[in-house]
Order: sequence, then structure tokens, then C-alpha cells
Amino acid sequence: MTLTSGPAPISVQRGWEYARCAFALRQDLTSAGAEALYDHALNNGLAVIVATAWPDAELQPVERKASTPGALRVKPASELLKTLVEKAESHTVTVSGDRPAATQVRVTDIQLSSDSDGEPQVVTMTASTLGENDPPTTTFFFGENQEEQIVPADTVTINVAVLREAIEIVHPVRHGRARTGSLEQRHLDALLALDEHPRLQGLDGLEVDASYVEDKARDLWLWDNAVDYLELLSDDEIARRVEAADAHAHRSAAEWGLQSCPVCNNETLIPTHIDDFGLGIGVGTCFVCGFWRSQRAVDEESQNMMWELHHKYD
Repeated sequence: MTLTSGPAPISVQRGWEYARCAFALRQDLTSAGAEALYDHALNNGLAVIVATAWPDAELQPVERKASTPGALRVKPASELLKTLVEKAESHTVTVSGDRPAATQVRVTDIQLSSDSDGEPQVVTMTASTLGENDPPTTTFFFGENQEEQIVPADTVTINVAVLREAIEIVHPVRHGRARTGSLEQRHLDALLALDEHPRLQGLDGLEVDASYVEDKARDLWLWDNAVDYLELLSDDEIARRVEAADAHAHRSAAEWGLQSCPVCNNETLIPTHIDDFGLGIGVGTCFVCGFWRSQRAVDEESQNMMWELHHKYD
């Protein structure tokens, strides 16, 4: 029997669409097409919030003559906000205390705050992926059992008033009409706040990925730059620097000593501090070729060594 992986659940797909568009906006709110990205992120994010709490409440009938009778489609963002306001007004929470399904959440509280005119302002929703009596889980980390405290519920702030204002800004531009305003930081903040929902929460992962790629690219540039510089040095100059390295070492190297440089292979890398695991892998600069071993490179090397040790003695 051949096992094939099917498409991800729609809630996962929606969560990914929300995260990648919201992340792009967080990088640059003034980029070309920002309004389309905002609309895309908001529709998918709100669809996740509604559908994972109240399945099918995110849907509405297709009202077109040529449509199939009974056909449904996902509500637009404006209607999804209206649904959330209605759920908050009626205080629609989850009755069961059991752990929800893998793509659902358990709503333990939902509140609505309005202005003096009775206009909805903010929906505050408390949602959890755990059951009422679920114990903390434990993780196995490098041979030691460590208790991982799971937050029982996440509080999501849905700034209805600001999000509705954002919708009024993005829709005219998207449909070829005159611009009525521009997206501001508060509109972005309201969009990013949705990421607190336990079935979203993808922004941090994208941030880590982007930072890793950026740091990795910088490390590769540093490596190539050191290689090019090393080729300019004569054998006599390299020998002179090797001999002088110890005398010129930074005071912090006294504790750990000079280390081998991965570029020129001389014991001339002067560490300023070592890895968090205490394996002795230093962040620092080579006195000969100028290569700088970064914190990212040290973290990666030390983590790989720890995994090797873990599997060796497992």
C-alpha cells in the first residue's frame, strides 16, 4: 500500500495565507499591493477564527442566479466581523470541556466592548486547543525529561472598529476606485493581533525563518570574504600572524584559549564568548584571515554536537 499525503486541512491553509501576507506587511506596509495583501490576510485570518470555533459559521449562501442551489462560500471579512460581534453579543462559548478536534478550538469566553453610541469596538475572545482537564505535557530534550508548561488558553483581541476602517481603505483600491485613505500602523497592529489565536500563530515561525536565512547569507559572505583576504597574504605574513596571535588575543580568550579557525585552519580564532551548552565553541574573530564566527554559526555547530552526543549515548 502506498501512502500519499493529501492537502492540508483548510484551516491550516488559511492560517498559512494569513501568516505569509501579514508577515510581508509587517516587513513593509507601504509596498506595492499592500492593500491586496491586507485584504487577503484579514479574510483568511478571520475565517480561521470563526470556523475553528463555530464550524460553518464562516459560510454563507451564494446569491447568484447561475449558482448551484445550496452552494456556499466563505463570508467576506466584513461579514466575518459581523459574525464575531454577534457571537460576542450572545456570549456564545463552547459548552463541552473536552479537548477539541485537531482543527478546532474551545471558546471559554467572548466579550464585546462598544462605544457610547453602541457601535462595536473590540471583541475579546479566549480560545484553547486543550480540554479543561488536560495535564501539562512533557518533552524529551537531550536525554532529560523537562516539563513544558502549556498556556491553557490564548486571549485574542479583535479590534472590530479598526479592522472595519481598514476594509473601507483596501476595497476601493483593489477594485479600481478612488483611494479613500492609506493603511496605517494601527491597521497593521489590529491585523497582527489576530495571530494570538491558537490556530494561527505562524508569524513567529516566519520571523525565525527569515532571520535564519539572512544570518546564513551573512555568514557565507563573511566566509567568502575571509577566503579572498587569505589569498592576499604571503606565507611569511600568515606565519607572523600565527606567532603574534596569542600576544594580541583579547583578554576574554584567556579563559578559553585560541581556537581553530574553520577558514584558515590556524589556532588563531580569538573567542569573545562560547556556546550556551558550554562545549567551548567560541564566537570570535580570526587574527590571521579576519573571519568572524557568528553566534548563529556557533549555535548551529553546538546544537549539532549535542544531537550527536544524545544519539551516541541514547
